[in-house]
Order: sequence, then C-alpha cells, then structure tokens
Amino acid sequence: MIRASNVVYSYLKYGRTGEEPVSVRALDHVDLEIERGSFISIIGHNGSGKSTLAKHFNGLLFPKEGTVWIDDLPTDGKGNLAQIRQKVCMVFQNPDNQIIGATVEEDIAFGLENMQVPTEQMQERIDRSLEAVGLTEKRNENPGCLSGGQKQKTAIAGAVAVSPQCLVLDEATAMLDPRARREVIRVARKLNEEEGITVILITHFMDEIIHSHRIFVMDHGVVVQSGTPKEIFADPGLLEQYHLELPPVTKLAFGLRQKGLPLELPVLEPEELLKQLLRIRKGGGAC
Repeated sequence: MIRASNVVYSYLKYGRTGEEPVSVRALDHVDLEIERGSFISIIGHNGSGKSTLAKHFNGLLFPKEGTVWIDDLPTDGKGNLAQIRQKVCMVFQNPDNQIIGATVEEDIAFGLENMQVPTEQMQERIDRSLEAVGLTEKRNENPGCLSGGQKQKTAIAGAVAVSPQCLVLDEATAMLDPRARREVIRVARKLNEEEGITVILITHFMDEIIHSHRIFVMDHGVVVQSGTPKEIFADPGLLEQYHLELPPVTKLAFGLRQKGLPLELPVLEPEELLKQLLRIRKGGGAC
C-alpha cells in the first residue's frame, strides 16, 4: 500500500531577526512498508518526525531525497497527486481547521462536490459515512455546536465519504477528553476491520495503539524500532530510552510482577490483567 525508501526531509528553522536559518533534518533516511488493510501506529516524542512522515503519505510534503510510493505511484510524480489524495486521506489534530460546512451533511458533501461525484451517488456516500462514524442523527446540526469528539468524527466521515484506501489520523485525538478519544479510536478500528481501510494512527497516547497490527517507533527522524504491540511493550527500558511511557495497565502489570506476582508480561488490556489475577488468586499461576 505505502512504501518509503531512503526518505530524507529537511526544513529551515528561523531564529531571531538577523540570524541565519538553520537546516533541521526531520526525516533521516526512513525506510518502511505498510500493508494494505493493516492498522498501523507511528509513535515518538515531540519532534521525532512522525507527523512529518505522515504528511508525505498524501503529498502534503515531498522527500528531499528518496521516494514514497502509494501503491505504484511515487508521490512526487507529475500528475499523481489527485489520485494519491483520493487513495490517502488525512484527519488532523484540530477538526475546526477542516470543517467548513454549515451542517454536518454539507461538510461531508463538500469533498464529494470537489471530486465531481454525481448527485445520485453523493447522498448514498454521505449516508454510508455518517452511519460508519455513528453520526446519522447529527446530519443536520451545525458542526460548531458538536462536542470535540463529534467534530472529529465529522472530519473522519468527510474523509471516508471519498472512499479512500487509507486513512491517516495525525494526532487526531490530541485535543479530546479520554472518552472522546476512545470513541474516535473505536471508529477507526471499525473502519479498518469492517471496511478494510488501511489506518495509520499518529499518536502519543500509548493506550490507543494496543490493537495495532504493527507499531513504528521514531526518534530524531529515524525509525528506531518496529514490531507488534507485544514486542514493543515487552521492554519498558526501550520506551524510556525514547521518552515514551507504557500504557497504564501495562505499567501496573510490570509493577505487580516486580512485587512477586507471577504475571505473564506484557499485559495490554485491563481485562487481560484481571484474568491473570483471578487465576493467580485461584492458585493456577499465570496464564
């Protein structure tokens, strides 16, 4: 679906007036592949390059060196941009920057109109996208009156309506409360599991990535580690090294293990920890 080969990206950082700008390398020879239909998470501390990389996936940024392919289309190829942006849609941190319609339905229709989708198909796509994110009853409401989570789902619905193959959520839950964050991640997982949309989640909330098929860890513009959630969270020292924390339940389980409880680590979900604790209490040992 997506392949990055030897990707380098630098930008100029300007200081005070009169100072020479400094070149900052945000991506440093990045190589990765993302399979179609997968749920991928990219994590890293602020400034690690994860959002810069995400913007390369639909041609918002172009490599200074190397190449990014969406299917067999290089993002910097002439005439490819329209196709690529239909294949890969992005939802950003602040939904207010993406929502422009007077109603939820009008906002979703805006992207379809730009694509010149026939009127007879437009309503079907709007209905389907609203149902996918659970906003059917809000279709006639002013987006400005919605909660933060509902606004973000409106932005996701607008992306889903254009039938993308891949949805990139770039810090899309950063401004939401915990309940709204869980709801947005639930919608993303549903789109991945039921509609086969490739999802790329850029986040610094570790509890959001436990169901990922694969996780990429970035540091100073480099992919320093990749693996399944079990592999990534098996070594707390690894995440500490890159200024990241374990999910709360995983951290608790490691602490209990240090206290002598025979838990099988890593534990990723509260239900999993409870199951092991009940077995230990009954004398059955770890799972």
